[in-house]
Amino acid sequence: MTTAKKIGLAVSNPSFELWLALHLDVELPEPVSNEGLITHLRSQLGSYNKHKYDCGAILNGLDRAIERASGLDTSPQHRWPQSVGSRCYKIIQSIRAGRIGPGSA
Repeated sequence: MTTAKKIGLAVSNPSFELWLALHLDVELPEPVSNEGLITHLRSQLGSYNKHKYDCGAILNGLDRAIERASGLDTSPQHRWPQSVGSRCYKIIQSIRAGRIGPGSA
């Protein structure tokens, strides 16, 4: 017997690095591109590698990232961002509201 699990999926356009960059208290690079975001994160954090980075520096800006990502979400009725944006904020909001995560079944 299988048990249904609540699973959330969040997409960032152009990449997950956008979600990370939204945590920082600086403007995004223009134009927003994956390469530009990686360069931006390296300059703001001192270093950045997709597999190893300073999570503490990022997490301090979680509420800022939620607010900024929500502001970029101009078409929430679509399944994923139609332009530059990240839906990761929706996952965090669901976790905070107890809709997904341990004990949410």
